[in-house]
Amino acid sequence: MKFCIFTHLFFRPNLFHFEEWLKYHIDFGVDHFYFYESSHAGIPCLQRDTKRDIDISMVGDIPYKEIYRHFDKIREKYNNYCTFIKWLPKDKNGNYLEHDQINAYEQVTAFDHFYKNYAKKHDRVSTIDCDEFYYSEKYDNIKSFVAQNQQNILLLGCKFFESVFINVGGLVTQKTKCLDKFSRVGSKYIFNPKNANLIYNHSPHFPPAKNKTSVNINQEELCLYHYKVNKNAKISIEHHGKQKMEYTEDKSISEKALYLKDYNFIEKPKIQQKFIDSKQDILGLGSFKWDEIQN
Repeated sequence: MKFCIFTHLFFRPNLFHFEEWLKYHIDFGVDHFYFYESSHAGIPCLQRDTKRDIDISMVGDIPYKEIYRHFDKIREKYNNYCTFIKWLPKDKNGNYLEHDQINAYEQVTAFDHFYKNYAKKHDRVSTIDCDEFYYSEKYDNIKSFVAQNQQNILLLGCKFFESVFINVGGLVTQKTKCLDKFSRVGSKYIFNPKNANLIYNHSPHFPPAKNKTSVNINQEELCLYHYKVNKNAKISIEHHGKQKMEYTEDKSISEKALYLKDYNFIEKPKIQQKFIDSKQDILGLGSFKWDEIQN
């Protein structure tokens, strides 16, 4: 059984929690990760979670060269687990596409590339983001879960925790503030790529599968802990889920991941003042050892 995760990301906003997310999921049994990174000078939203109106503290005070150097150290440390692809789709005039939060074209094209080139090397694929953590009360390993749930499409619900972008710098898995109800809002899938179409459905919330029937997985079996909540996110979750939620505290993952407090994480880059990132600095083609560059 080979299990992989695909995600489209930007290095800068995920700087402070990326290694924790990666280490946690390696320990949970994920075999490989495919990261598609699209930073370039035409993308203005990398110091802010624009969906939820959260400024991401500190990351704007670190030069891009240092950010890429930090991620390159992570790449070296976890080399056998990761494939890093610089993904830079262009418009018809040859210009890098600007990121649109509503229609993230580079995410759609990245998944299509992943599916055609990498997905079928694995038995199961998942498309979670770097603010989403698997959690199971029953299983300590993702493969143990899949062994007991071998359907082609598995639908995972969510429990929502305080955003990764609030109080940046601490371990995300030690956050305990959350909403009190399990939800199917923003659900993600685990699916068998060998029973999938070549055409991506433009959202990680809808898997490219021939058989559209999915199996809803109970919370205690496996779910996602999604670290996205602030006031705006809470209102949106309640609206889409059609249920009122209250804040509460949940220590389940903080206790399970307590060992990460003693883990030797790579030191984060230092905050600097009075620097200017060039377009090439932001692009990072020469500052990071990419496995593949698509531009």
